[in-house]
Amino acid sequence: MIGRFAGLLCLVLGLGCAVPKSISWTEDNPKRGYRFALADWTRTSVAYHEFQTQIFVQATLLSPAFSKRLTKELTKRAGLTEEQARQHAATLLSESNKKIKVFMAVATSDSHWNDLDQRSPTLIARLYVNGSSQAITPTQLEFLNDNEMADKRPFFPYADRLKTGYLVEFPYSGTQPKKVRLTVSGAPGLSELSWRLEP
Repeated sequence: MIGRFAGLLCLVLGLGCAVPKSISWTEDNPKRGYRFALADWTRTSVAYHEFQTQIFVQATLLSPAFSKRLTKELTKRAGLTEEQARQHAATLLSESNKKIKVFMAVATSDSHWNDLDQRSPTLIARLYVNGSSQAITPTQLEFLNDNEMADKRPFFPYADRLKTGYLVEFPYSGTQPKKVRLTVSGAPGLSELSWRLEP
């Protein structure tokens, strides 16, 4: 079922299915609306086996630039001050230079595989920065329940009820990223998402 809709979702949502472009890690473009900013920072990946979809991942890199845009969108939609918006969405915002955050929505052909938050998961999330082959493992990986996903859905419409949501935090204290690559992999397959960033 997932396999039938993967291509259609790419066409309809336009999130991460085209060739990734270079975007600024820290500077938000105020001329682009929230929907376009979300598309800039969201990628989609599908892992197949014998023409059957095994893993479907959509992920938004919660960069400092995207955090600024998300804060503005919160103030606009909810009538909050910027400080109130930052407090309201504290788990989503990434304003630290010592970590990289990602919001992920994951679907698998076997629901038992969608267990990234478990102690011995089928699938594991790893991050690679600036072309390094050294994997960074999460320091925090939070499963989002139905209510939490419903709260996120107005800002991440791809996070529908067929997917499981996760907030993932990776430690990073190096230079400003120029390339970020996220993998979600295990016995069912490998999903890979990448972002190119302006120097």
